[in-house]
Amino acid sequence: MVRCKCDNSSRSDHGNNVVVGAGAVVSKDIPNNSLALGVPARVVKKLENDID
Repeated sequence: MVRCKCDNSSRSDHGNNVVVGAGAVVSKDIPNNSLALGVPARVVKKLENDID
């Protein structure tokens, strides 16, 4: 997971292979293999599961 000045305001759960954009406010669970952006953070793209 990559995070930069993000706010996890509700102690939500982040899955594996999740990227959270800079400045995002995470208020609910983010599923595996996702890119989440915005305030509040929303999944905008499903990522390929090809990370070694």
